[in-house]
Amino acid sequence: MLPSRALFFITRVMPGATKSTQNANRILVVGLGNAPYPGTRHSVGHQIIDALANHLGATLTYERATHSWIAHAQATLRKRAPKNKKGKALAVEGDETTVELVLCKPKPLMNISGPAVAQAYKTYLRPAPLNRVVVIHDSLSHKPFVTSPRLGGSALGHNGIRSTIDAFGSPDFGRIRVGIGSHKGDAAEYVLERFPSAERAYWSSTEACEKIMADIETLLSDSESS
Repeated sequence: MLPSRALFFITRVMPGATKSTQNANRILVVGLGNAPYPGTRHSVGHQIIDALANHLGATLTYERATHSWIAHAQATLRKRAPKNKKGKALAVEGDETTVELVLCKPKPLMNISGPAVAQAYKTYLRPAPLNRVVVIHDSLSHKPFVTSPRLGGSALGHNGIRSTIDAFGSPDFGRIRVGIGSHKGDAAEYVLERFPSAERAYWSSTEACEKIMADIETLLSDSESS
């Protein structure tokens, strides 16, 4: 379990979930990847979902209805103050809020994973807005060990994000881009290579989980202020 110094605090683990009027308090956290190719750069989203489930004490279970592995847990997040262009907080950080995290690891291959993500949203979040969805994916544009949260926008060449935008009919969901570094050769071959051991170990660590949760806090704050 995560230590008390973490940026978020687990209140209880949800063994299952049903549709309710509390969907607005849920956040769908999706990790994209290719299930037949675990441990590769392109599947870092899957690895992070596995790590979050492990650190939260939750169990991922395959669901035919969503074509995904799903787990449920509650966490308390801190609302983060918006920052100016220099990175300085513009206000004092706000109150804590308790949310139910729905962790999702789609089974379909990356390029056609969008319908599974949309089905998970329909099952667990609708009618909550799309800004309650966070999709974690690999990024060639960011250095290893780096994450970059972003709300909305284009796919920037990422086929998994493009598939998700097409399935939703909207780009208005959050993303956490996970740096895998750039490569001068064939990008398709590079992303399907196995992670270097240091990166693979890092994305399963408590530190990485804390970083991802901090990014979720940022996206939650951004969605409430937009």
